[in-house]
Amino acid sequence: MAGRGTPLNTARGGGAGRGDPMGLAGPDPEDGIRAADLRLRTSCELSEVASRRVGVFTPEQIAVVVYEAVRGYNHVIGDPWLDPPWPGAPAFHRNVTISGVRVAVAGKSPPQLHENWHQYYTAAGWVYGPVKDAAARPPTHPGLVGWGELPRAEQFKYVMFRDVALSMFRFGQSG
Repeated sequence: MAGRGTPLNTARGGGAGRGDPMGLAGPDPEDGIRAADLRLRTSCELSEVASRRVGVFTPEQIAVVVYEAVRGYNHVIGDPWLDPPWPGAPAFHRNVTISGVRVAVAGKSPPQLHENWHQYYTAAGWVYGPVKDAAARPPTHPGLVGWGELPRAEQFKYVMFRDVALSMFRFGQSG
């Protein structure tokens, strides 16, 4: 997506200036993380590193893939509230996705991912409403319910979110 504003990799360790625009070459020595350091044994250690770089991908890079996977799924199931592609996504959507990636790679379950998402939205002033309406005051979202109240198709989004995030994280661990 070069030339469309912000590069995909905004974290240290990647960028066009380094000849590695996606940050795929691995951890940047400036991050203080060596490959051996990424073979983590506990979720506490995992959480600490997840806030910086997870394997060969940053949480921000994983978030791009997760966000687009969920967008694709929403399209397939006919979700009427399709979000814009990642480059045009509001910072709020990007940040909640990055937060979810950090929760996912820390080993949390799909219901815990939903709870993280729910807390993020309610902290920003969103409330339950039968339709997603960011322009309403306060903004409304039909997903602002407990896990057990979500339709199965909505619950699956969190399963997919977790699985995509963990797949990318584990890929980084296998190298």
